[in-house]
Amino acid sequence: MFQLGEGSMSDLIAVACVGGIIALAFLAFLAVRSAKKWMAELLEQARRLGWQKVDDPSQAPPVVAEAARSRRSVLLLYHQQRRIWLSWHRWTETSTSGDGRSSSSRTYNLTRYFVALHGPFPDMSVVRRTAIGAFLKARRGVGTGDEEFDRRFAIKPTDSPQAARVVTPPLGHALKTGQVSEFSITSNILGTGDHSQPDWRKLQPHAEQLSHLARLLMSR
Repeated sequence: MFQLGEGSMSDLIAVACVGGIIALAFLAFLAVRSAKKWMAELLEQARRLGWQKVDDPSQAPPVVAEAARSRRSVLLLYHQQRRIWLSWHRWTETSTSGDGRSSSSRTYNLTRYFVALHGPFPDMSVVRRTAIGAFLKARRGVGTGDEEFDRRFAIKPTDSPQAARVVTPPLGHALKTGQVSEFSITSNILGTGDHSQPDWRKLQPHAEQLSHLARLLMSR
Protein backbone atom coordinates (compact mmCIF):
# COMPACT_ATOMS: atom_id res chain seq x y z
CA MET A 1 0.00 0.00 0.00
CA PHE A 2 1.21 3.46 -0.92
CA GLN A 3 1.92 5.67 2.06
CA LEU A 4 2.67 9.35 2.22
CA GLY A 5 5.74 10.45 4.10
CA GLU A 6 5.51 13.02 6.85
CA GLY A 7 6.83 15.71 4.53
CA SER A 8 4.37 14.83 1.76
CA MET A 9 1.44 14.97 4.19
CA SER A 10 2.52 18.38 5.43
CA ASP A 11 2.79 19.61 1.85
CA LEU A 12 -0.73 18.41 1.07
CA ILE A 13 -2.13 20.14 4.15
CA ALA A 14 -0.33 23.34 3.20
CA VAL A 15 -1.67 23.18 -0.36
CA ALA A 16 -5.19 22.55 0.93
CA CYS A 17 -4.94 25.54 3.29
CA VAL A 18 -3.67 27.81 0.54
CA GLY A 19 -6.40 26.57 -1.78
CA GLY A 20 -9.03 27.27 0.85
CA ILE A 21 -7.73 30.79 1.41
CA ILE A 22 -7.73 31.48 -2.33
CA ALA A 23 -11.29 30.16 -2.64
CA LEU A 24 -12.50 32.35 0.24
CA ALA A 25 -10.76 35.40 -1.23
CA PHE A 26 -12.38 34.74 -4.61
CA LEU A 27 -15.83 34.39 -3.03
CA ALA A 28 -15.27 37.64 -1.12
CA PHE A 29 -14.24 39.35 -4.36
CA LEU A 30 -17.41 38.13 -6.09
CA ALA A 31 -19.56 39.32 -3.16
CA VAL A 32 -18.00 42.80 -3.22
CA ARG A 33 -18.39 43.07 -6.99
CA SER A 34 -22.01 41.94 -6.78
CA ALA A 35 -22.73 44.48 -4.02
CA LYS A 36 -21.19 47.31 -6.06
CA LYS A 37 -23.21 46.31 -9.11
CA TRP A 38 -26.39 46.18 -7.03
CA MET A 39 -25.71 49.62 -5.54
CA ALA A 40 -24.96 51.13 -8.95
CA GLU A 41 -28.27 49.81 -10.31
CA LEU A 42 -30.17 51.07 -7.27
CA LEU A 43 -28.71 54.58 -7.62
CA GLU A 44 -29.31 54.69 -11.38
CA GLN A 45 -32.91 53.56 -11.12
CA ALA A 46 -33.51 55.88 -8.15
CA ARG A 47 -32.11 58.81 -10.14
CA ARG A 48 -34.55 58.09 -12.97
CA LEU A 49 -37.38 58.20 -10.45
CA GLY A 50 -36.31 61.59 -9.13
CA TRP A 51 -34.17 60.55 -6.17
CA GLN A 52 -30.66 61.89 -5.62
CA LYS A 53 -27.87 60.60 -3.41
CA VAL A 54 -26.95 62.92 -0.53
CA ASP A 55 -23.37 62.84 0.76
CA ASP A 56 -23.67 65.82 3.11
CA PRO A 57 -26.70 65.53 5.44
CA SER A 58 -26.16 68.94 7.04
CA GLN A 59 -29.06 70.46 5.07
CA ALA A 60 -31.46 67.69 6.10
CA PRO A 61 -33.84 68.08 9.07
CA PRO A 62 -32.07 67.26 12.35
CA VAL A 63 -33.88 63.93 12.76
CA VAL A 64 -32.80 62.84 9.28
CA ALA A 65 -29.26 64.18 9.67
CA GLU A 66 -28.85 62.28 12.94
CA ALA A 67 -29.92 59.04 11.25
CA ALA A 68 -27.55 59.66 8.33
CA ARG A 69 -24.57 60.23 10.63
CA SER A 70 -25.03 56.90 12.39
CA ARG A 71 -22.19 54.42 11.95
CA ARG A 72 -24.83 52.04 10.61
CA SER A 73 -25.84 54.43 7.84
CA VAL A 74 -25.23 53.18 4.30
CA LEU A 75 -27.21 55.54 2.08
CA LEU A 76 -29.20 58.78 2.17
CA LEU A 77 -31.48 59.72 -0.73
CA TYR A 78 -33.71 62.76 -1.29
CA HIS A 79 -36.66 63.28 -3.60
CA GLN A 80 -36.84 67.01 -4.23
CA GLN A 81 -40.32 67.08 -5.74
CA ARG A 82 -41.89 65.07 -2.94
CA ARG A 83 -39.45 66.40 -0.30
CA ILE A 84 -39.01 62.91 1.07
CA TRP A 85 -35.80 61.53 2.57
CA LEU A 86 -34.72 57.90 2.54
CA SER A 87 -32.21 56.63 5.10
CA TRP A 88 -30.82 53.09 4.91
CA HIS A 89 -29.07 51.44 7.86
CA ARG A 90 -27.32 48.08 7.75
CA TRP A 91 -25.45 46.33 10.56
CA THR A 92 -24.32 42.91 11.71
CA GLU A 93 -24.75 41.44 15.18
CA THR A 94 -22.75 38.49 16.47
CA SER A 95 -23.94 36.17 19.22
CA THR A 96 -21.80 33.65 21.09
CA SER A 97 -22.96 30.42 22.64
CA GLY A 98 -23.00 30.06 26.40
CA ASP A 99 -19.87 27.93 26.44
CA GLY A 100 -18.09 30.33 24.09
CA ARG A 101 -17.27 27.60 21.60
CA SER A 102 -19.38 28.83 18.72
CA SER A 103 -20.72 32.08 17.38
CA SER A 104 -23.14 33.20 14.69
CA SER A 105 -23.72 36.46 12.88
CA ARG A 106 -26.87 38.02 11.48
CA THR A 107 -27.18 41.08 9.27
CA TYR A 108 -30.06 43.53 9.73
CA ASN A 109 -31.47 46.24 7.49
CA LEU A 110 -33.66 49.24 8.26
CA THR A 111 -34.91 51.58 5.55
CA ARG A 112 -36.72 54.67 6.79
CA TYR A 113 -38.65 57.37 4.93
CA PHE A 114 -39.08 60.90 6.30
CA VAL A 115 -41.17 63.93 5.36
CA ALA A 116 -41.77 67.21 7.19
CA LEU A 117 -45.24 67.98 8.53
CA HIS A 118 -46.74 71.43 8.93
CA GLY A 119 -47.11 71.23 12.68
CA PRO A 120 -47.29 71.42 15.47
CA PHE A 121 -47.58 67.71 16.19
CA PRO A 122 -46.70 65.93 19.42
CA ASP A 123 -43.75 63.54 19.42
CA MET A 124 -45.44 60.16 19.18
CA SER A 125 -45.59 56.81 17.45
CA VAL A 126 -48.14 54.22 16.42
CA VAL A 127 -46.99 50.60 16.69
CA ARG A 128 -48.68 47.29 15.98
CA ARG A 129 -49.56 45.25 19.05
CA THR A 130 -48.95 41.54 19.45
CA ALA A 131 -51.85 39.11 19.50
CA ILE A 132 -50.93 38.08 23.05
CA GLY A 133 -50.87 41.70 24.21
CA ALA A 134 -54.27 42.37 22.68
CA PHE A 135 -55.68 39.24 24.34
CA LEU A 136 -54.39 40.24 27.76
CA LYS A 137 -55.36 43.90 27.50
CA ALA A 138 -57.92 45.33 25.10
CA ARG A 139 -56.37 48.80 25.13
CA ARG A 140 -53.05 50.32 26.09
CA GLY A 141 -53.31 53.74 27.64
CA VAL A 142 -55.76 56.39 26.53
CA GLY A 143 -56.68 54.74 23.24
CA THR A 144 -58.86 56.13 20.47
CA GLY A 145 -62.26 54.76 21.41
CA ASP A 146 -62.17 52.45 18.37
CA GLU A 147 -62.09 49.02 20.01
CA GLU A 148 -60.77 47.22 16.92
CA PHE A 149 -58.00 49.77 16.40
CA ASP A 150 -56.98 49.80 20.05
CA ARG A 151 -56.63 46.01 20.08
CA ARG A 152 -54.40 46.06 17.02
CA PHE A 153 -52.33 49.21 17.61
CA ALA A 154 -50.84 51.20 20.48
CA ILE A 155 -50.24 54.93 20.51
CA LYS A 156 -47.16 56.07 22.40
CA PRO A 157 -46.90 57.81 24.81
CA THR A 158 -49.80 55.70 26.00
CA ASP A 159 -50.88 58.35 28.55
CA SER A 160 -51.08 61.25 26.07
CA PRO A 161 -54.59 62.37 25.01
CA GLN A 162 -52.92 64.78 22.60
CA ALA A 163 -51.17 61.93 20.80
CA ALA A 164 -54.37 59.86 20.74
CA ARG A 165 -56.26 62.71 19.08
CA VAL A 166 -53.81 62.65 16.16
CA VAL A 167 -55.25 59.29 15.09
CA THR A 168 -58.53 60.40 13.53
CA PRO A 169 -61.14 57.87 12.33
CA PRO A 170 -59.96 58.15 8.68
CA LEU A 171 -56.34 57.59 9.74
CA GLY A 172 -57.34 54.71 12.01
CA HIS A 173 -59.21 53.10 9.12
CA ALA A 174 -56.20 53.51 6.81
CA LEU A 175 -53.97 51.82 9.39
CA LYS A 176 -56.39 48.95 9.96
CA THR A 177 -56.78 48.30 6.22
CA GLY A 178 -53.05 48.51 5.49
CA GLN A 179 -53.27 51.63 3.32
CA VAL A 180 -50.57 53.20 5.49
CA SER A 181 -48.02 51.72 7.86
CA GLU A 182 -47.15 52.37 11.49
CA PHE A 183 -45.33 55.66 11.96
CA SER A 184 -43.50 57.99 14.29
CA ILE A 185 -43.39 61.77 14.57
CA THR A 186 -40.35 63.52 16.01
CA SER A 187 -39.99 67.32 15.91
CA ASN A 188 -42.73 67.46 13.24
CA ILE A 189 -40.87 64.95 11.03
CA LEU A 190 -43.03 62.01 10.00
CA GLY A 191 -41.19 58.72 9.62
CA THR A 192 -42.04 55.20 8.48
CA GLY A 193 -39.77 52.22 7.93
CA ASP A 194 -39.34 48.57 7.17
CA HIS A 195 -36.68 46.00 7.98
CA SER A 196 -35.31 45.49 4.49
CA GLN A 197 -32.76 47.06 2.19
CA PRO A 198 -33.95 49.59 -0.40
CA ASP A 199 -35.53 48.24 -3.56
CA TRP A 200 -35.89 50.72 -6.43
CA ARG A 201 -39.16 49.02 -7.42
CA LYS A 202 -40.63 49.99 -4.05
CA LEU A 203 -39.35 53.56 -3.87
CA GLN A 204 -42.40 55.13 -5.46
CA PRO A 205 -44.99 52.98 -3.62
CA HIS A 206 -43.34 53.84 -0.30
CA ALA A 207 -43.22 57.54 -1.21
CA GLU A 208 -46.89 57.55 -2.25
CA GLN A 209 -47.91 55.78 0.94
CA LEU A 210 -45.96 58.28 3.05
CA SER A 211 -47.54 61.20 1.18
CA HIS A 212 -50.99 59.69 1.76
CA LEU A 213 -50.21 59.27 5.45
CA ALA A 214 -49.04 62.90 5.68
CA ARG A 215 -52.28 64.11 4.06
CA LEU A 216 -54.37 62.14 6.55
CA LEU A 217 -52.41 63.61 9.46
CA MET A 218 -52.69 67.16 8.13
CA SER A 219 -56.43 66.91 7.61
CA ARG A 220 -57.19 66.33 11.28
